[in-house]
Amino acid sequence: MFFINVNLYIYIFLLFLLLMIKYFTVDSRHLKESIERAEFSLNLELWFGDQATGTSLTLASSRVLQLNFHPGRGLHYHLPVLFDYFHLSAVSVGIHASLVALHQPYIK
Repeated sequence: MFFINVNLYIYIFLLFLLLMIKYFTVDSRHLKESIERAEFSLNLELWFGDQATGTSLTLASSRVLQLNFHPGRGLHYHLPVLFDYFHLSAVSVGIHASLVALHQPYIK
């Protein structure tokens, strides 16, 4: 049995839009508190691909990060995530988000 130390640099940028009215109860009189009560999570998965077949992927491990969003400060995280001891895999995750606009929902 042997171990290989591999460093990969992966940069992924996501642009997302959150429609809170569909999934959360939003009180217009207490909008800030409604946004602060919302729970956000990010699921990170480690997949293993066999070099012999080249097509099969199996899920090796996963982690769920709970994110705390504040309407005034936004969301800013930079942390290392260790998947498990058996695979000795870790990633460094940076997450940044901010509240850009509030729109009233379209009512038919």
